[in-house]
Amino acid sequence: MFKYITVFLFLLAVSFAGQAKTPQGMYAYETSEFIKVGAVFGVLPDAGIDDKLIQVSSSVCGRVEIHEMKEVDGIMQMRSVPFMKVYKGASTKLDALGYHLMLMELNKPLKDGDKIPLVLTYQNAGQIKIDVPVYSRRMK
Repeated sequence: MFKYITVFLFLLAVSFAGQAKTPQGMYAYETSEFIKVGAVFGVLPDAGIDDKLIQVSSSVCGRVEIHEMKEVDGIMQMRSVPFMKVYKGASTKLDALGYHLMLMELNKPLKDGDKIPLVLTYQNAGQIKIDVPVYSRRMK
């Protein structure tokens, strides 16, 4: 239970920290050396068809999980989900209080200016490779 509360608080802090600077596309924020998880937010690339994002991978971490934050019986819960639906021509937003991508078991801390290579695997459209920029949480 403590683990879930810690991750929720981390996501909430990252969400509010980024309010001053709103990046375009997909992005992540830097992490401290003691944090072994990161999160990717923003807008998913359009797969060109109605589809499902079924897997995400990256060389910067042990695994990437698709997570959904939602309210259940008055309590916010974050859970790993097997897929998320995406729709042609629609902006599929990733944020701390909805769907987002969790970078689990980071190999090293994420630093401002880094690029995170992601491979997005869609059920029908196949793979899309992108680089996700890492931003500082500090206002510049």
